[in-house]
Amino acid sequence: MNRLRKEVFEVKPDFVGEEWAGTWTVNELTALELIEVDEELIEAARRKGVEPTFDLKTYNLLLLSKSVRKNGKKVKLEELKRMPAKLYRLIYDACQKLNMITPEEERFLRKK
Repeated sequence: MNRLRKEVFEVKPDFVGEEWAGTWTVNELTALELIEVDEELIEAARRKGVEPTFDLKTYNLLLLSKSVRKNGKKVKLEELKRMPAKLYRLIYDACQKLNMITPEEERFLRKK
């Protein structure tokens, strides 16, 4: 699927350790991919037999798992959960910038 934008980070071992070093790419998602995050959360709740509720931690991890690649490969949820906070912050901020609208952007775009 064609991506509109992406951010690429060359993460060195001295930043977060050898295991996490490599080329990290954060992609802009399509609308369908973003909707799939919500659908996956709803489906997981249904499988458990509970009412779907918003879980920010799980939402952010699923969003990242759809958007992020390390050395060209998908990053598994379990890897995202145990990555160093410093690296998480780097890729999370890029993911938010590419895939979410800020209040400032919304105010700018809103017709007066």
